[in-house]
Parts: sequence; C-alpha cells; structure tokens
Amino acid sequence: MFDMGFFVSQKPMKKPLFFTFSLAHLSPLERVGWGTLLILVMGFNVFATQVEAQASEESQEASVAVETEADQSVAQEFLPEIEDRKPRRVYKSTLTAYTSRVEETDSSPFITANGSHVHIGTIAANCLAFGTKVQLPELFGDQVFVVEDRLHPRKGCGQLDVWFPEYNQAIQFGKKYSTVYVL
Repeated sequence: MFDMGFFVSQKPMKKPLFFTFSLAHLSPLERVGWGTLLILVMGFNVFATQVEAQASEESQEASVAVETEADQSVAQEFLPEIEDRKPRRVYKSTLTAYTSRVEETDSSPFITANGSHVHIGTIAANCLAFGTKVQLPELFGDQVFVVEDRLHPRKGCGQLDVWFPEYNQAIQFGKKYSTVYVL
C-alpha cells in the first residue's frame, strides 16, 4: 500500500538521500504524483513571475504618472481627486448578492475573508487582491466597492458577490451581468 497524502513509499531505502534526489525508490504512481506536484509548483512560479512583472510595470507607469501629476499640481496648487483617475482595468462579470447568513457564509458570517467586518460597499472576488477598489456604474452609479471577501473557489474568477445587509435585498438583486471598473 501507499499513502497518497504524502506519496510515501513502503519500500525500505538502502541509503539516506540527504543531498541527492532520486525517484528510483518510488512506485510509478508515486512518481506521477511527484511529477504532477512539480509541474504545478513550476507553473505557479511562472504565473507569479508574470504577475510580479506586470505589477512592476504598472507601478513604473503609475510612478511616471504620479510625477507628472505632482508637477502639474505644484503649478496649479491643488491635488487631483482620486475619482478622476482612469480605471486600471475594465471587464464584464457576473454579479450576485450575499448576506451575513450562516447558510451563505461560514460560522462567523459578519467577518470577511480578510478579517474586517462586513459593511455596505463590501464585495467578494476571488481574483482581485484584498483592498482593490471597484465600481459598478451600470448598477450602483459612482459607489466604490472594496474587495474584502472571497467566494467559494468553484466560482472562479468570473463572478463578483456584492454584500447586502438584508436577505430580501440580496434576493431582489439576483444575478446580473455588468461592467466592472477596477480602480
């Protein structure tokens, strides 16, 4: 038998493999498991590197824009409003609603995934970082939402969940498809 949790081989090892790595002592199924794990880790590292490079590129563009805005603000003697910024990203997404019920959340329904207390303007998203500000102008006008919660992983990246204080409001909101502006 073998333990799928850690891919532990039941074959006795002849010598300790402290500084070498070999799959020779593993069964074929265990080798597949380790190979899959290695591919996943390498894929994640590539993805993380791409995300880091994109973030670095965006921050460099933002710093150039900030320097330009700073020069303009000194000349005009005022700071630009945050709302005047162009969105970093615009995309279409499915929107649903949720409330602070144990049936819809977990055993601590008023605490979000990032540890804050739910409030109007809380939104759940799986693929946006905590603290990311978004607008949904087609449905909520100029209201700014902050990503503070997560959806179930099966929902993936194609859905956002807007928090409502009352169950009836969430039911009335239902499911909508709208443009999302990431600020």
